[in-house]
Amino acid sequence: MEGFPLKDILAEHLPKDQNTIDFLSVDVEGYDLPVLESNNWNTYRPKVVLVELLNRSMEKLKSDPVVLFLEKKNYQLFAKACQTAFFVSNEYMAELDVR
Repeated sequence: MEGFPLKDILAEHLPKDQNTIDFLSVDVEGYDLPVLESNNWNTYRPKVVLVELLNRSMEKLKSDPVVLFLEKKNYQLFAKACQTAFFVSNEYMAELDVR
């Protein structure tokens, strides 16, 4: 299966004068980490990122590669609902003043 880097998809489909993304949902059937790694996080920083993380308890999330990757990109695991994890950028958390 051929794929394209997320940064290329965003560059092609976002309006040229806009690189702000409020909400990004990633559901790529087990390829979540490679897709997230293919983004340019300096250019495209969604405020909220949803990722499907199947069959992971809250305890196992602490060492999950997707969670660790997004933490390095300055996102916090904010919530988990069924199989979906919600990550919020540190910048947006500060903007919301969530404690």
